This record gives sequence, structure tokens and C-alpha cells, in this order.
Amino acid sequence: MSIGLIEASVVPLAFPKIQLSRESKDIFERIKRLDAKCFFKTDRILTTKLKNIEPLQLSQILNCLFFESIQQNSQFDPLRTLDLLSNIIPLDRIQKAIDGYKEEDLEEIKNEARYYLDAIANQSSPSLRARLYAILDALVSVIESIITAFGLGDFFKPAESDIHADFKSQKVMMLISLFSMITGMILPVLGAEKGALIIGKALLSIATASIIWPFIKPMVKSLPANAENWSKQIQQGGFVAQGRKESLDEIADILEMGRHPILVGPSRVGKSLAAKALVKAIERGDYPELKGKKVFRINTADIVGNKASFLGGGNDILKKISDAMGRHRKNIILVLDEIHMACKDKAKIADQLKTFLDEGGEFPHVIGITTEEEFKHVRQNNAFSLRFDRVDIKNTDKEETINILSDTVLKSRFKPLIEKDTLEYIYVRSQENAAAPQPTTAINILKRCINRAGKKQKTSNGKKIIANSNQISSLRSQLAASRGKNKEVRSNITILQNELVGFRKQSILDQKKMKDLFNSKELLDHMTKESYRSVLKVANIGKKVLVHKDEKQLKYFLLMQEFFNKTLEEHIKLTSKQLDVNIVIDKALVDDVLNG
Repeated sequence: MSIGLIEASVVPLAFPKIQLSRESKDIFERIKRLDAKCFFKTDRILTTKLKNIEPLQLSQILNCLFFESIQQNSQFDPLRTLDLLSNIIPLDRIQKAIDGYKEEDLEEIKNEARYYLDAIANQSSPSLRARLYAILDALVSVIESIITAFGLGDFFKPAESDIHADFKSQKVMMLISLFSMITGMILPVLGAEKGALIIGKALLSIATASIIWPFIKPMVKSLPANAENWSKQIQQGGFVAQGRKESLDEIADILEMGRHPILVGPSRVGKSLAAKALVKAIERGDYPELKGKKVFRINTADIVGNKASFLGGGNDILKKISDAMGRHRKNIILVLDEIHMACKDKAKIADQLKTFLDEGGEFPHVIGITTEEEFKHVRQNNAFSLRFDRVDIKNTDKEETINILSDTVLKSRFKPLIEKDTLEYIYVRSQENAAAPQPTTAINILKRCINRAGKKQKTSNGKKIIANSNQISSLRSQLAASRGKNKEVRSNITILQNELVGFRKQSILDQKKMKDLFNSKELLDHMTKESYRSVLKVANIGKKVLVHKDEKQLKYFLLMQEFFNKTLEEHIKLTSKQLDVNIVIDKALVDDVLNG
């Protein structure tokens, strides 16, 4: 395929206005003829020309090469192509061809790479280790189900009430009946001696497991009352977690002193976000005293709404949570959201909960969350409120909000392209209402923009189909109202129907182009991840003279990051403009979202 020409089967785009000299075209064609199978047949002429190539000339050749390869979109392996190029193009030629290249920036790029890869680390397929943990969790669940079903361990616990004592007696009779039935079925088949031995061993094993299980049980993965395992969600990259450093330090200090912090602030100011940020900081190892602790979030409404136990006469959900925590209670932090619900109206749960919150109590580490307005209910219960130390959560500032927005982009499944300064512009627009809470207001604007840039958006022809169909429906309604007397309306319907056929035919082609567009976007995401991985493999990036392995890896990164990825991104933007869809979040899209 000649320079500047695009195959008819692909999206016809305006090819970059690059005029290659005769020399450049020769190099271009020689590079295209490179193939992994014949690589060791060195093209000496190409090698010589690349050693002396001018920076602008190399940049133009690479841009044309990658643009054409992306356009062809058939059996093109970018990683193989980049590997071949990194073998034949000298490092100094690549560096000089990059506009604004500074060798001292590479160390910071490595930090950028670590941050990016850490942010998306848990969005890919689960690792072998994660699968093994999942199997172990399933095995633990099976063991607990068996022990709970037979409940032999309950017989060794003191009864909490007379009703509970009677229930234990009834349970003994039920188990005796169950084993009598099993014995009656097995003994005739296996014989008295063998059957009795098997049943005896099974009964003894279950009894032993029931007694020793509380002492060997691993850290819980779930708790009653619809608890959310925030530590697990953080490990899986489940949500954005950013907060003020001062607030996180204050919360951590209170927990380390054996007290319970209560986060208070206006609605939607980011109290839960601050708690999640603490979880992330604990997982990261920022607070050594809290290392290894797992965090579970429970909505207090689920505790208050739990029905009274017919065995104990009161709400026993707190006891169930405590029993589930078991020997690991000192390594578990409970986040009780909407904690004011425990004190509100006629709820008596606060009187039960405060004993769990005492020093040496069954809930050693608790974080309460409530709004400024609802905190009055907590304050009215003096004995309960004394268990907590207040931490005020305020609006995040500009820098903190933009950091949270950046993390939101990285954590989103789509990972949209963001134009320069757009996140700052979102913050500015979100501040138009001085009373709007941050970062929630800015996050909501960003999420609306991300939704607009998603796969389900309509192309220009798709929008025309909707508008055309609505117009036809309206005209038919008018025609029916006039009882068919308005011939002009009928004529207009016919014209619109003919147009609709054309729009639908074009829309079918658009859908294929849309699929290709988002496939290209997924390729860009993959290549971005690969480029960051590659730069981290360069061990001695600061040395003037690199060993062959590091030099090749650096060339591989620079070719991918500065040439291939930028060309691919340009292709994506051009295609989206042709289809009249949003693939990039820019200031115009933000205005459109807010004005719409």
C-alpha cells in the first residue's frame, strides 16, 4: 500500500499531511519488509541509513508506518513490530526524534508507571494466587456450614437465657433422631461393626471440629448484617479511595490509642471516601500499628432493623457479629455507617452497642460515620457519645479533588481519554455552587462525562434515526386526527420513511466502525500498560552507558510511548470525529453535560 492511501475496507480518514522524501520512502519500504522470520538476514543498507537518519525524518517515517499499520488493522502485531524496530534503530536517533525529550525525565516516568500499574493492578483477570484464595475461602465456608448445621459447639457454650437452654435440649433430641435415622440406613448396608465404626468416627470428627474450630478459624471474609469487606474490595481495585492526609492521620491516631473515631461532616462531603482512603493506607502499610487489620463496613440501619431474637428476647445481631469475628476481633475494624440510627427515635441498640465499645469490649476498633445534622442524636445519648472521638471531615481542596478525579478515571472500566486541563476545568465548574460538597460534586460531573463517552452512545446516523422516527410518529398522529384528509402530511411521511431507510443502512456500517473504534481504544489501554511495564524493566536508567538489554528495553518503551501510542490515539480521535461520538472528555463535553 502506498503512502497516504487507505484501503476501502477500513475507515477512510485524513492521512497525516506528511510528504516523505525519496530517501525516507526507501527507508519506509525497507522497514515494512522486515519480518521476524527473516530478521537475521540483515538489511545492511537499512542499518546504515538508520544510523545517520535525521530526527525529523525518522519521526515522519515512524508516524507513517504506525498510522498505516493501524489503518490496515489486519494481522498487525504492534509488539512484534516494536521489538523489531528496537533492534535496528539506534537509541540516540530515537531520543533526538522525540520532541522535548529529556533523559532526566525517565526516572519520574518510572514513578508514573508504578502509580498507573498500581491503580489498574486488580482490574485484569484474577491471578493464580487469587484463585487459590477463592478456593480456600470456599473450603472454609463448607466447614463452617457443616459445623453450623450440626452445631455441636453450641453445647459447650453457656445458655444466654432459659429459652436458649430449652432450645439446646430440643437440639440434642433432634440430633439424636437424625443420627438414629442415618444409623438405621447405613447399618443394614455396611454391617453393624463397620457401620458403627464409620458413624462413630464421623460424629467424633464433627464434635472435635466444632470445639477447636473457633481457635483455628482463619480471618473472616464476611460478617453478618450485610457487611461489606472493604479491605477485599481495595485489594481488588473495587473503588476510588482518596482523602485528606490530616484527617487520615487523625483517624489512625485515635484507633491506635484504642478509641473509636466518629466521622462528622455535611452530606456527600466524602466521609465514606475518607474511611475507604484509610483502608487503602492500611493496606499500603502507611500506619504500621494498624497493619494487617481488615475493615468491614456495616450500615447501622441493618443492625437496628434486625428482628429480636426469640431465644434471647432482644436484638442479637451484635452478638452474631461478635461471634463471627471470633479470635480475630483485635484485627478487625468495623465502620458503622449512619451510626446515628442506633440512637434515633426508639432504637435501643445504642444501649447494647455501648457495652461492645467499652475498653476491652467485643468491638475493639469501630469507626462511626454520620452527618452534622444527624450527629445531634448521638450527642443526646451522652453515655454512647463518650465512646467516640469526633473527626470533622471537610470539603477537599482543589489539588485533593483533582487527585480523586484522576483515580476515578483510572479505576473506571472504560478509562476515557482526557484532554489536558479538563479535570481542573471540572473542578472549576463544580465550584460554581459554593455550597456544593467536594469531592462528590466533581466526581458526579466526571462520571456523567464518562457515561457520555461510553460504548452505548449514538452515532450521528443513530441520532437521525431517533429524530426521524419521532417525526414520523408525530405526523401519523396528525394524519389520524384529520382522518386522513391531510395529503401533504402523508407525502411528508413517505419522504421521511425513505430517508429512514438510508439512515438505517448507514447505521449498520456505523456500528461496525464503532466496534472497531472501541477495539482500538482497548488496544491503546493495553499498549499503555505494556509501555509502563517496559520502562520499569530498564534497571539502570540513569547511567550514561546502558547495557545492551537495558538499551533495547528503553528503545522499546520510547517507540511505543512516543510514536505508536500517540499515533493510535490520533487515529481514535479522528475516527470519533467522523462518527460524531465522544471518545475524549474535554471542556466542550463537560459544558454539554452541565448544560444538558
